[in-house]
Amino acid sequence: MQTFKFLRKKNDQRVQKCFYKCNANNRITKIVREIYLRNDISCSIEKCKVCENKKKKLLDGDRNILILDTDTIIKYIDFLYECNIDNILIPLTIYEHIRTFNKILYKKLHELCYEIDESIPNSNKRYSVFVNKYCKFTYVHDNIKYDLKELQEIIKIVIWFKHHNPNLNVIVITSNDLLTNDCANNGISCFSLLDYVNQFLKKKTKNGLNNYGYNDNMLSIETIKMYFEDNMITENDENKEAENGNEANGNSRLNDLDKTQNDSENFKYKKKIYEPHLDKKEIIQGLRNNQFFKGVFQVICVNKMATVKINDYEDVIIKGYKNMNRAIHNDIVAVEIFSQFTDPSYGESDYFEEHIDPDEKEEEEEEEEVEGDDEEKKTNNTNKTTCIAKSENEQHTNTGEGNEFIECKKLYGKVIGIISRSRKEYGGVIKSCDNDKNNKYIEKLLFFKAFNSKIPHIIIKSNMEDELSNKRVIVTIDKWDFNSKYPLGRCLSVLGVCDDIEAETKLIYNEYNITTKEFSESAYLCLPPSNWVIPEEEFSKRIDFRNILTFSIDPPGCQDIDDALSVEILEEEKIIKIGVHIADVSYFVKQNSALDLEASKRCTTVYLTNQRVDMLPKLLTTDLCSLVEKQDRLTYSCIFTFNKNYDILDINIAKCIINSDRSFTYEQAQNIIDDSNDTSSIAISLRLLNNIAKDLKAKWLNDGALELKGNSEVVFEFEQKDYTKTKNLKPYVTYETNRLIEAFMLLANRSVARIIFQNFKAACILRRHPPPKYDTLKELDEYLQSIKVYDFKFNTSKELSYSINNINLKNDKILSNILKTLVTKCMNEAIFISGYNVHNNDMLRHYGLAADIYTFFTSPIRRYADIMVHRILNHIYGIEKLHNKYLDIVYLNKQVALLNEKYRNARFASRASVNFFSYLYIKKIGNQITQAVITSLKKNGIQIYVLAYGIEGICYLKKKDGFIFDEKKKSFIKLNENQKESFQLNFYDNVEVHMQVDTRDIKCQNHFIFIRKL
Repeated sequence: MQTFKFLRKKNDQRVQKCFYKCNANNRITKIVREIYLRNDISCSIEKCKVCENKKKKLLDGDRNILILDTDTIIKYIDFLYECNIDNILIPLTIYEHIRTFNKILYKKLHELCYEIDESIPNSNKRYSVFVNKYCKFTYVHDNIKYDLKELQEIIKIVIWFKHHNPNLNVIVITSNDLLTNDCANNGISCFSLLDYVNQFLKKKTKNGLNNYGYNDNMLSIETIKMYFEDNMITENDENKEAENGNEANGNSRLNDLDKTQNDSENFKYKKKIYEPHLDKKEIIQGLRNNQFFKGVFQVICVNKMATVKINDYEDVIIKGYKNMNRAIHNDIVAVEIFSQFTDPSYGESDYFEEHIDPDEKEEEEEEEEVEGDDEEKKTNNTNKTTCIAKSENEQHTNTGEGNEFIECKKLYGKVIGIISRSRKEYGGVIKSCDNDKNNKYIEKLLFFKAFNSKIPHIIIKSNMEDELSNKRVIVTIDKWDFNSKYPLGRCLSVLGVCDDIEAETKLIYNEYNITTKEFSESAYLCLPPSNWVIPEEEFSKRIDFRNILTFSIDPPGCQDIDDALSVEILEEEKIIKIGVHIADVSYFVKQNSALDLEASKRCTTVYLTNQRVDMLPKLLTTDLCSLVEKQDRLTYSCIFTFNKNYDILDINIAKCIINSDRSFTYEQAQNIIDDSNDTSSIAISLRLLNNIAKDLKAKWLNDGALELKGNSEVVFEFEQKDYTKTKNLKPYVTYETNRLIEAFMLLANRSVARIIFQNFKAACILRRHPPPKYDTLKELDEYLQSIKVYDFKFNTSKELSYSINNINLKNDKILSNILKTLVTKCMNEAIFISGYNVHNNDMLRHYGLAADIYTFFTSPIRRYADIMVHRILNHIYGIEKLHNKYLDIVYLNKQVALLNEKYRNARFASRASVNFFSYLYIKKIGNQITQAVITSLKKNGIQIYVLAYGIEGICYLKKKDGFIFDEKKKSFIKLNENQKESFQLNFYDNVEVHMQVDTRDIKCQNHFIFIRKL
């Protein structure tokens, strides 16, 4: 029996803990701290007569108390998180170990152990963290290996609990043989999690509860099969082999599963496919010596090309699956650079995103492997450190106006290690494998294709093929061995069947991390009653606009009306007062409230074709904050004073009360403007606003603002609001009134940005738009020159703006719309930035609007950034002081990063929803042969614009079909049967395509097959 000596001497109450910390410059520092060991640590057991338990989560002493080791938590965290099994004690040392090495897993564990919010499903589970490293009876010194240290810690904890309360039944859950043996030697109950769950299901009592204190309906056989299938298969195999006398057979399936997970050469190879990753010590040392470089791995085309951004100006290009070395999109990786040379054909311009079945990849990957090896051999002697230093010195960046595009040297490299994995849950569809129907084990291997085409195929090992095949599912990756062509994963949940609107919508929410759960009870308690009216004291604090003509203009069916405009014409003073009134959401969403916390996590309202996910509860978004007609509403307003020449004389920011006279749609307001017989005050005001908006727009265009909205948006018509019945699909029609509202919102945002930056720079939230990708603009210029359009200039925003609006396109409206769409794709993403991080004026500039400074102020119902700006204005004008939390640079940086992430994801989710409903419409009307225009060409196909429906798509062109891509001319050559040129495909060529749906597709969107050139 293993014995442990408890510390009892006074001198042993204080110990030293030594650890090493790596800072941002990759320098390692030794840190020594003193730890004081205590004898009064709480046991976390409910109703304990010895301890004073002040924790909010306590364990039930009448039930089994489970202690899990690290491996069990890591392997089965999803089971623990999803299933109703609890009363679990987590040693603090294990909790901290998981926090250090696995952030995603730690987030779930933290929620189980500490969350008490009733809106969170897991908050009622009994999990508790025992601070064993501060208890003098359970402390284990750091001078032994972690594995052995953990073993001793768990044994000590159990022994102490038995001394503390002999009536407790403490069980250790582990699959570790050493820990199992030590538990047996010390008389401690010990099971694997599967064995414990089996016991848990078998022992039932008459009252419906088993001996473990759980309702036996909490777990089903299907649930156990999903989470423990690997263990069950292994046990069955061992039993069969034991019966046949083959336990020692080295070729058993158990060994094969451990080594390769599959004996089929289609999926796994016993030879080394990838180079093993370096361990963390080697990576840290290499980063310090500038031998390796750290960055985010961004896939351009799966298994073909990716980039790793190693600083603000440089990307390392990773070509070929071997050099990508098992890195997954958005992983943080370490790369080694092996070459540097000028390469005009680089990066995103090479490939369209494409899902390719595994069988189709083989030939292409073999070719890339040979090319990659040759390239590395030629340039492997390049000095990496010199390469980076030289590249940084020669860097030419386009951060200001007037910089011409300069082709710079590109860096090529390979991934040598994964520093941290990105998200571990992916949505998609599972397809069965048909390679070897005679092999009973191969039938258990399924292919998962992710919704995100940048994620590689994942092998799922399951005997639930019928239940999972062709279903929308959520999958996690468990591991990716260097001798495995694909990662190995498992299914976490089933969303539904393909093509089902509810299942596809859930898939979109999962893919883009959209929060759809109901607001918490504590958040709802922050809301005023539904019959709330404006308090009398607010009338004395605000400017009353209720008697001034006010109206809103929005899309049809809009319920969350953020903004309204008021018009007051003062003839005697020869001035015009235009009020831009914005819902005063910050009045209802108080700082540091539970509602504010939830809104800060959601960041934005998400608009899908069939539904909306609000950032705030509906009582606010569609009622109390929404500027509906004929209702008194609180606003934060910008009042602009214009003269007769539409020059701005004064800007006043104030809190107001309005009562909107009318709520117009864009079309209704446009009809009033166009009706020359309408001389009402509303018609006069609308025409005046339209004229001022045109004048503002002209000034901004002259400064270099870009007008990029073409007819790339589409709108759906449904039968009686039944989203399963799409009646029509057509391009979205815009009116002058769209631009009218846009102009005044831009004016308000520009004005507020200047005020908050000048008066409270540190904590202000701004919107920055960096200069565009000049290499892609140059490529667009080459496309235009190929159709004899030679006057496209783009060196400055003013030149680009002039080119878009005045370029000689021979009155071709289609080409004009396509040009605007293509220029939009050349733009970099606009981002939020805090005032703390503004170091020069270039960081303030919004390129697309040609604005020196810009922010978001006009949509607080649907954007949290606007609420933050409203609070800054409150602070500036002495209405309400900002809490210290909102001034903290760490908090601001985290919140700004979250704003950027959520805002981007909401955009992508909306686009994915449009693509899905376009797919449903084409499926309904049947496959179509239609005309399209080529808008871009890359190595694996052509991008097209379908004129009849206003939608874009990609026709993939293959070498085996006779299509050869000419990289210099950016065109495809079609070879006939005699290998002679038949025709060429170039930019803006008209083609005939077969538009069809394919239910086997991962994203359920339209497919386009090239038929002929017109």
